Amino acid sequence: MTTLIVIAVSIYKHHRTRKTAVVGCLVGTAGMAVVGMLTNNFLIIPYYTVAMGWPIETILDLCAQVNPYIGSMWGYLLLGVLPFNLIKGVIITVITLLAYKKLSVFIKSKEITFGHPHGAKEA
Repeated sequence: MTTLIVIAVSIYKHHRTRKTAVVGCLVGTAGMAVVGMLTNNFLIIPYYTVAMGWPIETILDLCAQVNPYIGSMWGYLLLGVLPFNLIKGVIITVITLLAYKKLSVFIKSKEITFGHPHGAKEA
C-alpha cells in the first residue's frame, strides 16, 4: 500500500485537483499491483518455502483450491496476487475520493510548523 500512497502523492503534489488525485490513485494502484507481484515472487513465497518448510508445490496446491486456474507461480501471480491488489487499490481509491473534499479542507486548514511558529525567524 505504501507504493500506492507514494506514487499518488507524488503525482498529486504537482497539480492539486480531483482529476489528478484520481490519476495518481490509479497509477499508484498499478504500481502497487506490480510491487505486490514482485514481493510475492521474490520475498513472500520464498519465505514460506524456507522458513515454514513448505514446498512450492504445496503452496500452489493450496492456491489452486481457491482458484483452480492457478497451477504455476505465474498463474499465482497473475490470477491471485494481481487481481487482489487491483481490487484493493480500487477500494482505497474509492474511499480516498469519497473523503477527498473533507480531507483536503482539513489538511489545508492545518499549519505544519515542524516545531517553529509560522513566520518566526531563527536567532
